[in-house]
Amino acid sequence: MGNKDTNSPFTWMTFDAENLFAPHVTHLIAAQGQVFTDTADYAQRWIDRQNTSAQATIDMMRQMSGASDIAAAWTILRDWQTQSMELAAEDAREWVALCKDCVDRFVTEEIEAEAEVVGVGKTAKRKDKLPTRIPV
Repeated sequence: MGNKDTNSPFTWMTFDAENLFAPHVTHLIAAQGQVFTDTADYAQRWIDRQNTSAQATIDMMRQMSGASDIAAAWTILRDWQTQSMELAAEDAREWVALCKDCVDRFVTEEIEAEAEVVGVGKTAKRKDKLPTRIPV
């Protein structure tokens, strides 16, 4: 570090690691924090749906035990299956939305970090200037 080789072909290069990498790391940390919060919220809603499903199963078994005939039992079972499928569909919808939101968060933060690195951070942070969809 103290000895600089002035004959080195790399003496013309300056490497500013802080300004090059700090925006990326800062935005990565922000994205990770939001993803953590979003995932925890999803997990709580998923657990609530699982508890609802378990309680509905117990209720269905009680109702079927007291059903007066086979038609009533089938109706109880059909209603339980309908509710179970609605809960499963809600799980899937929320999971896909969570994955999309996580990707959006990381992409947006990376775009903002890159904009800071190249010196246009102030204008690039405006939401109307960021892409809303990444082509696949």
